[in-house]
Amino acid sequence: MLAKRADECSVGDVLRATEGSLAPVSCLDYDVNDCPRAESCVSLYIWEGLYKVINEYLDSVTLKDMLENSSEDDYCI
Repeated sequence: MLAKRADECSVGDVLRATEGSLAPVSCLDYDVNDCPRAESCVSLYIWEGLYKVINEYLDSVTLKDMLENSSEDDYCI
């Protein structure tokens, strides 16, 4: 049973609850990046951008959206 209505629960919520962090690299797992190389990391901005896009997209899709986009006899997650 869900604690929220299907239109209030995002796919991002479910994935974070079941899989943990969605960060593409471990240094982004926490609010504060304590990596000693963060200041000089050439690719950090790429990973931060990807992480932002991942979260924005998955948080924009709800369980209700998933249900509305699936056929009645096609159950697959």
